[in-house]
Amino acid sequence: MRIVLVAPGHGFSTIDVFTGLAAGLRANGADVFEYPLHSTFEMAELLISAAKVIGIAPEGGYPDPAYLGTMGIPGYAMAKKADVVLFVHGLNVPASIPETLRRGGYTTALLCTESPYETDKEATAAMFYDWVFTNERAAVSLFRNNRPERVQYIPHAYNPRTHTPDGPRADPCDVFLCGTKYPERAALLDGVDWTGISFVDKTLDYAKDDKAAILPKIVGNTVAASYYRAAKISLNAHRQVKDIGTQTTITPGSAESLNPRAYEVPACGGFLISDIRAELPDVFGDSVPTYTDSGSLEHLIRYYLAHEDERRALAGRQAAAVQQHSWTHRAHTMLALWA
Repeated sequence: MRIVLVAPGHGFSTIDVFTGLAAGLRANGADVFEYPLHSTFEMAELLISAAKVIGIAPEGGYPDPAYLGTMGIPGYAMAKKADVVLFVHGLNVPASIPETLRRGGYTTALLCTESPYETDKEATAAMFYDWVFTNERAAVSLFRNNRPERVQYIPHAYNPRTHTPDGPRADPCDVFLCGTKYPERAALLDGVDWTGISFVDKTLDYAKDDKAAILPKIVGNTVAASYYRAAKISLNAHRQVKDIGTQTTITPGSAESLNPRAYEVPACGGFLISDIRAELPDVFGDSVPTYTDSGSLEHLIRYYLAHEDERRALAGRQAAAVQQHSWTHRAHTMLALWA
């Protein structure tokens, strides 16, 4: 099967989903042709900036970089003789692109990565695609403008090329956390007494730092994996806030599924402590200790730092439980639908 895989449009965060899925599709024998949307967006912005500098003023004004950066996708699909054009994230793609592909006879698919935080936007975009995959099992029924049998739950996963027990290790530490410093995460961490605990905090505060300051601080998957291998405990904290810089939270009960970190830490051989999500026991049984607030989190951290044998035993169970949750397995599920 020949698949054009369209990147999300930014070079961090969801690009890891794109990279993992590309590897998973190839591991299942698919021919994958990557369309680097983040790069075409950058080129479009540079072209527009250059046109402004040299004084070129198109009739009707300068084009939207989103249209300029995506307009090559149909031609690329034609050149690669694609069977399926699969978009990761998709919220940066104008509806005219999947609609053009469908009229051209191509099967289109959208992998939603922002459920349940932007499900309303995803559901609007999804109506232009033949197949829809969402990372949140509680969101499946919200894609009402698509055929129900063509809306599928595809959980997050780990990339077996990156998330493995073997590989580089960062400097040892007791506790590690990376991610975005949403308000509830900041409050959680501030409520813990870190005295005597070696804590490496790689959370990013988008509310305080601008894009230029944030980008150099972003922890890529390869670096994060080195910390998961080195830390005695890696923390997971699912977010409740919808958007950076706001206090708007998701609806209670709308989030049941796990984030990527829940799979990546155990795949690296690390020990995971997490907040509660409904799917957690479905995947890991009782092998992942859970907290509800700063006090219970601190208690768990100090307990498992002091009880190494228990920590190692649970880490082994977590690693065993996660084996069937790689992007190779997710890609197999998707490809079977188009066989």
